[in-house]
This record gives sequence, structure tokens and C-alpha cells, in this order.
Amino acid sequence: MVAMTSSSMTNSLSNGETGSKDVHYLYPAALFVSKQPHVISTILGSCVAVCVWDKILKFGGMNHYMLPLWNGQGLASPNTEI
Repeated sequence: MVAMTSSSMTNSLSNGETGSKDVHYLYPAALFVSKQPHVISTILGSCVAVCVWDKILKFGGMNHYMLPLWNGQGLASPNTEI
């Protein structure tokens, strides 16, 4: 298992919902990848999460993209002077 996050929390649960899979909470701006079965959860507001699965190499994961800053006047932009 490879986990790449700014901070992460992984718990092992054994209940009817997840079976014996590990549970991983994905924080904003983080990335999680694993070859082992996991239930990955996150909370989205204005962010975007993308889940991927490689059926040949048999690993998958999720990332939590943070959207750029918005100046409140037009299109989203990391430059607040626009």
C-alpha cells in the first residue's frame, strides 16, 4: 500500500458495510493510492474528487483537488488582482 497525503487517517473496520476492508479518510488537497481494498471517503464542497482504477495493475485511488482562488468578479483565478 502506498499512501501519499498531507495528513491521513486509516482505520480498520470489520462491519457489514465494509467487511474487513480498511477505511481511509481523504483530506482536501490529498492523494491516496493502494493495491489493497479500501473504502475511501472525503467531503466535497467546491472541490473535485477523481477516483481511478487500473484493471491491469490492480491498484486504484482517489485525489481531492482544491479549486483555485476566486476574486468574486468573474472566472476563478489564482491571481486575486484581476
